[in-house]
Formats: sequence, structure tokens, C-alpha cells
Amino acid sequence: MKLINFTLIIIIFSFTSSFSDSELNFKDWKKKFKIIALQNNISEETFDIVMANTKFLPNVIKYDRFQPEFYEDTNTYVSKRTSLKKVNKGKDLYYQNTDLIDSIDNKFSVEKN
Repeated sequence: MKLINFTLIIIIFSFTSSFSDSELNFKDWKKKFKIIALQNNISEETFDIVMANTKFLPNVIKYDRFQPEFYEDTNTYVSKRTSLKKVNKGKDLYYQNTDLIDSIDNKFSVEKN
């Protein structure tokens, strides 16, 4: 029984410390990000307003690591998310808007492909 209690305590402390480590990493990131924002002409007031209620959300990290585009092969990923009908519709839209797409390509130096 003591061994089980001891094991549970160790497990609880490991999760607590990793969570607090993540919290500390987030706070450290936020400080560094503020420096970058200020260097890019974001006012401190704007930064403080926008970032005032930000908080570390562990599930965001968890979900980010399991995005299907990273663990499914390309054929599986594409076949689940597109169809011949969608491809043909995309081609039609492209051909209908060729002039607009070309002008954006030229104006902003963005590859139209």
C-alpha cells in the first residue's frame, strides 16, 4: 500500500512540475515575443492589451503534435480531404480568375502556383 501511495505521489509531482515548466517556458516566450513585437513597431500598450489574457493551454500543444498532415502519408491525407469534384472546381476558379491571379503574382511577387 505504501508503495502505491508513493508511486501516486511521484506521478502527481511529475505532472505538476512539467506543467509548471511549461508555464515558465510560456512566460519566458511571452517576454521574448514582446521584445520582437516592440522591435517591429508594435507599441507596448498594444502588445499589453492584446496579450493581457493569453495563457498557456497544454491541449493546444498536444493537438498540434497530432496533426494528421504529420502522421498520415500524403495519399491518405489528400484522399480524405479532397475529391475529383473539388479539384475540377478549383481548376475552373483558377481559369476564371487568371488575370487577377497574374496581377497578384506580379504586384506582390507571390508565385501563383
